[in-house]
This record gives sequence, C-alpha cells and structure tokens, in this order.
Amino acid sequence: YGLFVTDRISFNEQWQTVLGGREVRLDEKSFDKNGVQERHTQQYEFLPNAALIYKPMANLSLYTSYSKGLSLGGEAPWYASNDGEILAPTVSRQIEAGVKYDWRRISFAAAVFQTRQAYQYAKPDSAGDFTYVQQGQQKNTGLELSANGWATERLQIATSVAAIRARVNGSGTPQYEDHQTINVPKLRASVYADYALPWVNGLAVLGGVQYSASKNANRTGNVEVGDYALVNIGSRYTTKVEGYETVLRLSVDNLFDKRYWRDAGEYMGDDYLFQGAPLTARLSASVNF
Repeated sequence: YGLFVTDRISFNEQWQTVLGGREVRLDEKSFDKNGVQERHTQQYEFLPNAALIYKPMANLSLYTSYSKGLSLGGEAPWYASNDGEILAPTVSRQIEAGVKYDWRRISFAAAVFQTRQAYQYAKPDSAGDFTYVQQGQQKNTGLELSANGWATERLQIATSVAAIRARVNGSGTPQYEDHQTINVPKLRASVYADYALPWVNGLAVLGGVQYSASKNANRTGNVEVGDYALVNIGSRYTTKVEGYETVLRLSVDNLFDKRYWRDAGEYMGDDYLFQGAPLTARLSASVNF
C-alpha cells in the first residue's frame, strides 16, 4: 500500500524545487517449498524524491536530485543451503546532478549519477557450501551525455553516450569485487535520426546505431561477452484515410543480421546468455480518431 505526495515550488525565475515522497506499507509473507512460512515482514518505509533546479539563464538549467526506491528481495538458488528462501525487501538510493542547455532547437544535457543497492548473492564458505545473503552493496557511478532536437527543419536527432563504473564492495567475497559487475557495460551509446523527405509530403526515413561495450558474464569477472553495434533503419508515412490521420511504419532492426549476446545474467543459480534478435522487419499502421 502506498500514499504519495509531490509538489513543484517556484521561488523566483531562477530557483525551483520538486519535493515529494511515498509512504509505503509492505506486508509480505514468504514460504519454503513445503508451504511452511519462513518470514513475515511488516514494514513502513518513506521513499523521498527531491530535486533542486537553478536557471541562471532562460535556456540553461542546473539540477540535482535524490530518490529512494523499494524492491523485493531475491530468491536463493538451488545449490544454496537456504534453497528457495526469499530475502527481505531492500532499499535503493540514487543521486544525480546535471546541466541542460537549449541551443536553437536542440537540447544538450550532461549528468552524473550514482545508484546504490544491497548486493544479493550466494556467498561461498571455506567448506565449499553457499548461503544466499544480502551483504555489501553494488554501486553504479556514471556520466551520460545527450543531445536531442531538430538539427534542421527536416532532420531530427537523438544521441546519447554513457560511461558506467559498476562495483561491488563489502560483500565479504574478494573475487566478486574490484571489477565491473555482471551484465553492466562500461560504455553504451546510440544515435538516431529522423529525416522528412522534401519531395514526398508526409514521408520520412529513419536510421540509427546502438552500441554496447563488452560485459562480464559471471560474478568473478573472468568470462565476458563481446561488444556489439547494431544498425536499424526504417520509414514513416503520414497520410489521411477517410479523413483520419493514418501513419504507416516500416522498421528493419539489426540490418546486417549481427549475431550477438544481448544480455548475460543469472536465474535461480544458473548462468544464462541471451541471444540478440536477428534481422527483423516490422510493418505497422496507426489511425488517430
């Protein structure tokens, strides 16, 4: 159950703030595989969400924000001594600071951010056994740059690049620390363009590239999946059908049919690699009534 309140307050033309929060009441019961209750958690948690914005000029904004979140605990894998146990809920925290600058019809932005959450994993002991625990924390720190808007009267662009440092500390298992965490690339980037053709009214061509650096595929960081870059193209045609605005779209994803691993991760104690989609074409239509 939750009750939330938020408000935006402007002090003057330069300063404003967003203040809010959610009061959550969580009532959770977990059971073992035989149906016996293991845990009953009744918890109240206040999750704040606050931001401070400063505009020294009409087209320039600086901001900082802080928020908390609540998520359910993980489930112990089959090989752990507490197999099937669901751990208690955890609280995550995120802070962010950034700047946004509007130039003509393009918005440029830069932001630094950090998220922290409890680290949940099967902890090994000296006897070779494992116990699924919440110990230590995973901290992701990053920098993101982006530009979005109209480069010309007909060309719209959207670009972003993010560098992320993801580390585990305080886990009590040194081999899981001091390297990039599982399934988090150090760098990801994308660029997309939308160009309205001048010689056919309502027709536009689309295209873009998305890139992901290599990612660790296990917790010890000695296995990784390679980086990949995907090229996507498409077109959009806007017209009138029986007086209603109709948009026809054709998209082709992974144009060069690249074979790649989209994600690497764990589920119920097993390691998985998730293959990316092959060359895929989609045709769709929408009607605005």
